[in-house]
Amino acid sequence: MEIVYYNNADYEQFLLSNKDSYSFQLNKTNKEFEYFILISENATLYTDSVYSKEYSHKIEKLFNRKIKTTTKRDHLTPWCMPLETLKEIVSKKTALKANIEIFNYKDIKLVRNINELKRDTYYVLDGELSGRGHYLFPKDEIRIKKLLNEDVELIAEPKRERFKDISTLFMDENNFVVYENIIDNLCQYKGTIISDLSKEDWYQNYLEDISKVHNYYKKLGVKYPFSIDSYFYRENNQVKIKVLSEVNARKTMGWMAYWLHTFFKSEASLFFISRYKFSRNNLIQLNPERRLFNTYFQTNAKPRDISEIRAEI
Repeated sequence: MEIVYYNNADYEQFLLSNKDSYSFQLNKTNKEFEYFILISENATLYTDSVYSKEYSHKIEKLFNRKIKTTTKRDHLTPWCMPLETLKEIVSKKTALKANIEIFNYKDIKLVRNINELKRDTYYVLDGELSGRGHYLFPKDEIRIKKLLNEDVELIAEPKRERFKDISTLFMDENNFVVYENIIDNLCQYKGTIISDLSKEDWYQNYLEDISKVHNYYKKLGVKYPFSIDSYFYRENNQVKIKVLSEVNARKTMGWMAYWLHTFFKSEASLFFISRYKFSRNNLIQLNPERRLFNTYFQTNAKPRDISEIRAEI
């Protein structure tokens, strides 16, 4: 039977909503990056989007596959996230609980009352993606108080001197890759850098800690692939790692970056998204026209290339 994928990128938001059942829709969230399926899967994409002959030919030539789409809702298979994923796994409240149980964090907690608010503290709304829903007190005081007055629980975490973001992507129980993410000052994803990090002085200790997080989520029934976001920060003139920032129980931008990295047999790769157009000769533009975000990939990226693009995005 032919596989027909649909991109259920909004399924995580559904899990953290108060809705009783999920009904897939061809909405903006699901259609924005649905072409990742055309690139990475030798299968049919369920969509009502029309891909131009020029774009189809480009993808077919680059990735040696025939572009196939359909509007028939027969034998549909979710691509981004398994439908049996539990709300508990994607919740940032579960990550908070894991941080306390595994790493004994004492400066993160759930907040329900206005009188608990502290300066230079982020108040995080569960259920938002890619850095959205992170509110800093007192800068975002009005928004924070409005949510608390609506009886919304927020996750409180001190503002840290954050300077580098990494993720660990588990393809299955035994296969994983660690890579660097590019984020902006609002903690929103901008790109992924894939290179050999195994010789970094923090790497082996990090793997020991990340295995604890992996085992914690395995017991909860997490499905593969999934990724664990981490970050480095400075505190009292020391460099520390927040091993578990959050868990993404789905295919992510990092997953796509690693798929491209592997496909092109690249030594070091750069994948990034931008609302602006880039015209560098060594970049592969992945998206069709008239998308909100442009996506680019560079194989065998040099440190100078990465530094220049990082500064631009």
